[in-house]
Amino acid sequence: ARTRFAPALTGSSPGITIFAECMRYRCNSRDHVLLRTNATKHCYAYYSSRSSNDVNAKIGMRTKRNARIASLKQKKSALEALLQMNSSSIVDDENDSENTANISISSGTPVNPLSPNDDNSIEQQQQQHQKQQEIKKERKEIFQEAHLLTLSLYRTCLRCIRIMRPGNTHDDQEFRKREEGQLQDMEKLGVGSSRSSGGTFSFEPPVDRENELTSRAFYYLAHVQESFGQEVDCLAKDPWMEDNIERFVHLMAKGEERRRWIMKEYKFKDPYIDSWDGPRLDRFEVRITDFVKKTYAQRGWLLKSDMTDSVDTTWIDDDDEIDKDPESSLF
Repeated sequence: ARTRFAPALTGSSPGITIFAECMRYRCNSRDHVLLRTNATKHCYAYYSSRSSNDVNAKIGMRTKRNARIASLKQKKSALEALLQMNSSSIVDDENDSENTANISISSGTPVNPLSPNDDNSIEQQQQQHQKQQEIKKERKEIFQEAHLLTLSLYRTCLRCIRIMRPGNTHDDQEFRKREEGQLQDMEKLGVGSSRSSGGTFSFEPPVDRENELTSRAFYYLAHVQESFGQEVDCLAKDPWMEDNIERFVHLMAKGEERRRWIMKEYKFKDPYIDSWDGPRLDRFEVRITDFVKKTYAQRGWLLKSDMTDSVDTTWIDDDDEIDKDPESSLF
């Protein structure tokens, strides 16, 4: 019987294989008995350890499953409580609305869902937003007008420099006068001869008409570009201040005045003497002043005229009194 059933016990498990091999021995010697006993112990230890590991794994899986189920139950209860709370609040709101409707119907006066204060606040916000949009639009229009005035003066100055570049009859007379003076000084010093009449030596370079005319044109061109570039930030700030307005108007008026003076000083005919629109600048000043007053009132600021101890900050330029030397005067 042992021999017949022994092969059926063989398999991949090492304990079953050893047990089957032991069962093939028919003799009952002492060594064979010990061998079968040890094999039986080995098989028992193998299966007992395997069964204990399986039991521990099953217990761990069962514990995790129970914890997951408990967590899901807790979340489900919390969700049900939240839904119940929302439904109760909705029912309360419906009851309140029904009570309000009943009160309005019984009293015969309609009930406004928004209070008058809410209506006033919304209307005030709309009005304030509309005022802000109007202010932005007006500021943009005034800034465009300032741009046109500045561009007009800038182009006029460039045209005047183009007229001055080749020179005129007055320049020719001045050059000829200086050349004759230099020749007389050379004759007095006896340059090129052995005689000397005691003339004074001058370090002034010889007259170079083309060079001097070109230098004069580039000098005024560089100054015009630099001046307009530096003063371009007069109205760049937001909001505009009173000083910004005074500075811009002063620079525009003074620039035109200096342009006319330079053309007159160098004896050039001024073809743009009537191109400057003074009344337009006056209208611009009135408009931008009113705009600044509205801006100050909106922000709760005080004008200089409203201050008791106001300081006179009228713009005074260092070159207001134009020098007699045209080279030191600027556009």
